[in-house]
Amino acid sequence: MKIKKIVLCLILIYMNTSSYSEPTIVEPESYCEIVKKIAYNAQSYRQNGAKYEVTIKKLQAAPEKLSASKRENNELVFRIVQYAYYIFPEYTNDELKNNAIEKYAIRSYSECLKKYG
Repeated sequence: MKIKKIVLCLILIYMNTSSYSEPTIVEPESYCEIVKKIAYNAQSYRQNGAKYEVTIKKLQAAPEKLSASKRENNELVFRIVQYAYYIFPEYTNDELKNNAIEKYAIRSYSECLKKYG
């Protein structure tokens, strides 16, 4: 059951809920590298004790963009940060920081490639 919840959560991270999106052709690997970088940064901020709201604002303002639409990009970044902070309890602050950060980034990248690759 826990695996199903994790898979469902990861699917929701990358699901586009926007009713409007601009047609863009992006290579899956490039897109997923951006997802990985945002996930890495989100988990890094979390492990360093940054507040959830601060992390969201910083990563939404970062140069890495998942969409040309600001609204869509902000939603996608919000989901990645939300999952880094609240959905994956196995990445606790007690773990080795680099291990937790890298595991979350790789998981996000792998799930992205499964969906788009």
